[in-house]
Amino acid sequence: VNALEAARARSMTTIGLTGEGGGRMAQLCDHLFAVPSASTPAIQQVHLCLYHCFCAGVEAAIADGTTA
Repeated sequence: VNALEAARARSMTTIGLTGEGGGRMAQLCDHLFAVPSASTPAIQQVHLCLYHCFCAGVEAAIADGTTA
């Protein structure tokens, strides 16, 4: 939360990966990926898939010479 507040104070775009509802992070994130579950293992599994998707998108943008 402190890091998100600091990023906001510097006009940075904020991204958060959380569980159900987003907690205190929700209001501080420009882009919030809140897994609709209270089960930590389930949330972590979805986050892992998201990490791979994000990385694939960045790698594709780099390969194409575009900016994401």
